[in-house]
Amino acid sequence: MQQTLKLAAFFLLFLVALTAALELARSDSLGIEHAERLIAAQDPSVASRSLASEQLVSGAEVLQSIFHIKEIGAAIEVRSEAGTSHYSPDLDAEDADLSIIDLQIRYTKTIVRDDEGQVALVLFRAKEE
Repeated sequence: MQQTLKLAAFFLLFLVALTAALELARSDSLGIEHAERLIAAQDPSVASRSLASEQLVSGAEVLQSIFHIKEIGAAIEVRSEAGTSHYSPDLDAEDADLSIIDLQIRYTKTIVRDDEGQVALVLFRAKEE
């Protein structure tokens, strides 16, 4: 009788250990799935490319950037055949002279960063075609 109780206790202990191991494996896989979802839905404002990236944008995007200059928090410089214009972060876009921006052409956008990685200047150069 005593041997049967020991055997039953060991069997019960085995079942508890097996259940705990299965629960641990399940929670581990849930954690991995959660991490994959977070990586897939990461913030689009965080660039996953090098800091010295250049991209081609339209004149309308240049204009929109100037209207959102306070949110950007950095100076914007526009260079074209008509000349160069510099817009400071405290600019009131409604009063600014935006005649240098040609909506029909494309611009190369370059983001210049300071030592801490913060955006210091957004430079738009008219693309010659």
